[in-house]
Amino acid sequence: MADSKDSKTVKKIEFPEGTFPPGFQRELGKFHALWLMFDPTLDYSIGHFLKTETRDTHMLVSGMMFGTKLRLLADLIKRSNHPKKDILAECVKTLQASKRDQITHSYIKSNASDFTLMYRNKGGSYQSGELAFHIDEFTNHVGKLAEAAQRYFNALGASADEIIAFAKAISSE
Repeated sequence: MADSKDSKTVKKIEFPEGTFPPGFQRELGKFHALWLMFDPTLDYSIGHFLKTETRDTHMLVSGMMFGTKLRLLADLIKRSNHPKKDILAECVKTLQASKRDQITHSYIKSNASDFTLMYRNKGGSYQSGELAFHIDEFTNHVGKLAEAAQRYFNALGASADEIIAFAKAISSE
């Protein structure tokens, strides 16, 4: 644990001007925070639609890659009789198009207004590519994903307490 004296000092990291577009770190942080917050909802949803116990759900999803979990959830929603399955399916489709893996696992090159993510695909054959964004475009991308995640949560009908209890269950097993 950090010394309490150290916790009062906040070190601010500054990049040289022009290295990244203004607001880049904030938007990238929002992008990653979105996934950190949505991940337990995703795992909970898989268990909900499979009708599995919490422990079994954690065992099932713990080693799954994020994209695989989203594909599984999309299929489970299609087969369900959830009253808001159309909204859930639409939101999952938006989240699947997020370019999460490419953004998360890329090299980056940037300037004062734009950035490009250089990625390599996993699996099968080796492929690489680039994904370029103007900072305004990326900000809109993150906003669209945040809206989809929130709409999904609202349509699912689970309470925040249920999701938190699900997430906490891994530490008590």
